[in-house]
Amino acid sequence: MTNDKLHVLAVPAGYLISDITGTDAKVSYEILYHLSRLFNVNFQAIVNFAKIEKPLPSNVKLYRLNVKFGGGVFEQTTFIYKYFKRSLEILKKEKISILHHILPFGYRTTFNPVAISNKDYPFVIGPVQCPHTAFFRDDNLLMWGRMWSESRPISALEEIGIERYLLDATLRTLKPTQIQLFEKTLENCDILIAVNKAAKQLYKEYVESEKISIIPLGVNLEEFKFSPVPETYDILALGGHFERKGFNYLIEAMPNVLKEAPKAKLHLLGAGPQTENLKKLTKKLHLEENVIFHGFVPRSEVPKFYAKCRVLCHPSLSEAYENVTLEAMASGRPCVATNTIGSREKVVDGKTGFLVPVADSRSIADALIKILSDYELAKKMGAEGRRFAGDIYDWKVIARHYYEAYREVLK
Repeated sequence: MTNDKLHVLAVPAGYLISDITGTDAKVSYEILYHLSRLFNVNFQAIVNFAKIEKPLPSNVKLYRLNVKFGGGVFEQTTFIYKYFKRSLEILKKEKISILHHILPFGYRTTFNPVAISNKDYPFVIGPVQCPHTAFFRDDNLLMWGRMWSESRPISALEEIGIERYLLDATLRTLKPTQIQLFEKTLENCDILIAVNKAAKQLYKEYVESEKISIIPLGVNLEEFKFSPVPETYDILALGGHFERKGFNYLIEAMPNVLKEAPKAKLHLLGAGPQTENLKKLTKKLHLEENVIFHGFVPRSEVPKFYAKCRVLCHPSLSEAYENVTLEAMASGRPCVATNTIGSREKVVDGKTGFLVPVADSRSIADALIKILSDYELAKKMGAEGRRFAGDIYDWKVIARHYYEAYREVLK
């Protein structure tokens, strides 16, 4: 493998990049940070905003566009136009080896005018993931700050055909021009990076299988350090309090958990439109002493909660890809997670935790009881989770895969 320096135009690197959030912004940051630090990669990275505490290496140059983004068509169009214009300026001035569109907006809605109009440059797109298999009314508060006109019912959460259910609903909202631009963008890509097998299968409709590489998202092992599983009965759950996250099913599981583990306490981190409903449910079930709402917790404080808990529970109704199970595994904690697209390829059922059916409080309770009642099992699962996270999901390992993908498109 050659050590020639690569010059990558990340166009865009993302709407927001940050090392102090737990969302997509952190993924963009980690890709830029590790590739530039560990390998001979120079980045010219176009972003809208950046919130960074730990500076990126000097071989990453950020271009901030500062477009006010409210989710409307005008703002989206302005952002795309401005990153297109800035990229043309960079391509004229800088020696660029590769174009990389990091973190596309979404399935069949993403297009990249830079890649469409500049076929002389190898083009990498990704990481891409599947869309959620279900949306609810309050999801749009997270996405665009306004409500959807309808909710996706729990009854729609069936294993068979659920992906197609969402895609069909999505397609009804798209205009033919959007789809054409999406297809044209993918037509011009040299490598598409999918986060898991499900995403690869989805995008095979538009990109030849041999052009798709599966590279998962990673976890920072220096941020989430291993520690022995404590002999407590503390359960941790974290994330935005949206209906899709399924925290109500976890709370409803607690009475059965307490029958077998009376000292169990659920620590719920985060906030959102469902917080008050979750608190009302807790009061209705007389669980005020056993369900603790911590509210929003800064990312820097989150590892302390992993260290104090015996088990993480992630009861989401739909995940395309989630990071909390990776964080828990890196911390040496077993996981109880629902069998969603986002969790099933990370949590090894029976080894690093348990996978349970979606929207099933009884199954959640049974899985938690197994871990809370068997300390040796909890220790064994925690150690295996840490090994799994280190071997496969360490951002340093992921960065090497990205670097190899870059080298591949230059052959």
